[in-house]
Amino acid sequence: MAMFEKVRISFPRIVAPEVNKSFPDSPAKYSANFIIPKNHPALAEFMKEVKTLAVDKWKQHADTILGMANGNKKLRCYGAGEEILNSTTFVVYEGYADNAYISASMTADRPPKIMTRDAHGTSREVNAMEREEFARKLYGGCYVNALLSPWLQDNAGGKAIRCNLVALEFAADGEPLGDGGGVDVVAAFGTVKAPAAAVPAPSGLPSFMS
Repeated sequence: MAMFEKVRISFPRIVAPEVNKSFPDSPAKYSANFIIPKNHPALAEFMKEVKTLAVDKWKQHADTILGMANGNKKLRCYGAGEEILNSTTFVVYEGYADNAYISASMTADRPPKIMTRDAHGTSREVNAMEREEFARKLYGGCYVNALLSPWLQDNAGGKAIRCNLVALEFAADGEPLGDGGGVDVVAAFGTVKAPAAAVPAPSGLPSFMS
């Protein structure tokens, strides 16, 4: 699980679960993309966790399966921003170029937690009555703090790397983009500090994300 501080959210489907138009037979989910600078420290942490999960599950076949996923964006939740193209114009969506992305979702019965802070800066989860109000503030292009957790698909549908959208917190306004369980998230968001100075791009990312 990785905490991504102050990254941009894109294609947010947070107010209510929605069906992915590209997969009309799939179940409705809460979902969003996150546009992430390639030198963001949490990105290296996230990719390290993906590798650890893969080795634990697929043993000696881990590198082969990860290689297959890296070669097919349908088999992974992450990638280079240039892969996110408008299917009609084939132009890279605004904000994605020169960045990485992670796509995350949760099933309709497990909405991502939404966090806020009180007057003293203490993080808390919004309650059910507040949820829609806060969810509508998470527009495409704003900055959020996002708690993301990778997981491995290994079933009749194949092997792939997916990501759970555990929790979100509005961090700051940004230029709007034209895109339309069991975790102590209060403690996790309580650790968020002011952004650190830029650091060199981390090693260990797939070559197409470097």
